[in-house]
Amino acid sequence: MSAYFQILYNTVTGAKQCKTEYLKVARVFQANRFQTVFKVILPAATPSMFNGLRLSATTAITTVLFSEMQSARAGLGYLLTQAQNLLNTKQMFFLVLLVTVLSISIVKLIKGIEYAICHNWRRV
Repeated sequence: MSAYFQILYNTVTGAKQCKTEYLKVARVFQANRFQTVFKVILPAATPSMFNGLRLSATTAITTVLFSEMQSARAGLGYLLTQAQNLLNTKQMFFLVLLVTVLSISIVKLIKGIEYAICHNWRRV
């Protein structure tokens, strides 16, 4: 739930920032509403959508980690709390490093998917 609003906000912002010239061209070619949304507005909003996905991925991981730290009996957050309580610094640093690597990996995966989908649109 913490990630939903970041994705929604970035998607709506990207759709609002669609250039009016693109919408005028769609109107000139007599595109209906469905075609305008799926052929003009969504492709223009896709980079913003992926931006929201990248932001929300790290937020979601942090939210899950803190939730596990508070009330779970398993998971990385629980292990981090246990390591803190037992003063096991090696395990704490390992878990923090693991969460960091996990977050970076997910962000890189989203960037790769974004590049595969949007690289033709970003040519200058």
